[in-house]
Amino acid sequence: MERENSKTFTELSREVAEKFLHTIVFVDDQAGFEKKERPTKLEKPGRGSGKEKDTTQERSNEQNTHKLDAKKVIDVFAYKGMVCSVLKPDEDEELSGLAVKAAEKADVLILDWQIYDDDGEKAMEIIGNIIASDSTEDQRLRLIIIYTAENIVWVSKKMDEQYSGDFKVTGEDFAFSRGHLRIAIFAKEGVDVLEEYRDRVLSVNQLSEQVGVEFAKITAGLISNVALEAMSVLRDNTHLIMGRLGHEMDPPYLAHRALLPNPDDAMYYAIDIIASEFHSLLDTYELGEKTNLRAIKAWIDMKNSEETSFNIKVGGDHVTVDPEILYEWQRVGIEESDWFKERITDKQRRKILNHGHKTLTQTFCTGDGDANELDCKFAMLTSLKNRYRRYSRIPILTLGTILKEDSTDNSENPYSFWLCIQPRCDSTRIENSRNFLFLPLKEVDGEKSFDIVVKYKNNDFIRLKINYAIYESKLLEFSPNSLDEKVIGAKQERSRFVFDTEDGMCFKWVSELKIEHAQRIANRFAAKLSRVGLDESEWLRRWANRRD
Repeated sequence: MERENSKTFTELSREVAEKFLHTIVFVDDQAGFEKKERPTKLEKPGRGSGKEKDTTQERSNEQNTHKLDAKKVIDVFAYKGMVCSVLKPDEDEELSGLAVKAAEKADVLILDWQIYDDDGEKAMEIIGNIIASDSTEDQRLRLIIIYTAENIVWVSKKMDEQYSGDFKVTGEDFAFSRGHLRIAIFAKEGVDVLEEYRDRVLSVNQLSEQVGVEFAKITAGLISNVALEAMSVLRDNTHLIMGRLGHEMDPPYLAHRALLPNPDDAMYYAIDIIASEFHSLLDTYELGEKTNLRAIKAWIDMKNSEETSFNIKVGGDHVTVDPEILYEWQRVGIEESDWFKERITDKQRRKILNHGHKTLTQTFCTGDGDANELDCKFAMLTSLKNRYRRYSRIPILTLGTILKEDSTDNSENPYSFWLCIQPRCDSTRIENSRNFLFLPLKEVDGEKSFDIVVKYKNNDFIRLKINYAIYESKLLEFSPNSLDEKVIGAKQERSRFVFDTEDGMCFKWVSELKIEHAQRIANRFAAKLSRVGLDESEWLRRWANRRD
């Protein structure tokens, strides 16, 4: 238990990464299954100089350095619970497409640099195709390792010439990273390198350990560790989930569908059932423990070891805080901490109470992190639906949909963003044109209050304030694109989705609120509608509203 509590954040992140890693793909033209030959007879050593044999042995060692023992590779990774495939291309084989296909499903792609003496051309082509595929689809976690018998300094130089403009170069120039893609360079066992680069020479056994370290460099984080562990749990327990959601559930599902006023609603209910099972499974494994105080302390210790100073902005001043104070904030909350109660002035306390939420994220930012951008991203993550594979599914008009009026002149109209608050049950089964109810959203900046954050023009974050005034709400009439769909679906125009009203107005789709957030807004609007205009004794009203 003591060892468990003393693990660094890097070690905790590596453990999570190793649990997740399942599939490894090698691409090496020197791969093969080595045959172990037994000696037939013993020869008595001669008295010659042995120079010819030494030269032959050197050539043999050089060849062995380039070779990859496929059986050993497969066995070593299998011992660590990873399924490893080895691709050995033919000399005239079009490899780039095959490797990219394999990389689509593999957790890690390991490439030889020189394939049939091509000076890295095929390896660079494969990497280029993978990067290109990510630019046209939603990006995914990708770890590419170049495992070579060539001069790794020269290989790194070639990579730097190709990617230094787009990638961050780390690890003594032997690692290139961009977003969730990381490329790391290592030398095969037996390769002669300078002493300062000896840690880049790995045996197959060491390489099997290193893949977890390199993967964790992409995924290490409090929230990302929970996400990665969740993926591992779901993947490892697929059989349990399918045991509860097997084909025997079809008859009651069909009966349920047949009894519904609108049978198509059952499609969404099926998704809710599956998501609920996922949630129950993840609750069982208590994955939130990956963000417990022990993990947070390890995170703070890691940042502190990087000579990071922690400061909190109080008014116009920056006050330095020690790691121990950060631990206390995470344990009891900032307002209950001794630091807040005893070590700062009353004026500073008032500023933190009134304005601390605006700048506190910066205290935990390290390096070049933009606290405002991170706050906006976190707000969007918790309030907006993410559209995975965004161009494969057409948005529909429903409760929570946010639209932008596509008008060239909005100078006299402060409200160009609109939030749909039409109940979900009134957003389906549409055969003719139908009115949809919208609340106006005003774009605000500076210190003004706001309710919603979206990303829109020029990929900038926009803060929107909801106007609940009933007289400012708007009814817009839309028609379904076809009678078969029975919903108001968007039309795709180039890289955007649009909705056209019956009177010719055009609205661009912006985003969609999560159902709980949208429902809360609708409830608040309904409360405005149901308020009672009552004349009463002002003396009585004020007594009733007084806070004792």
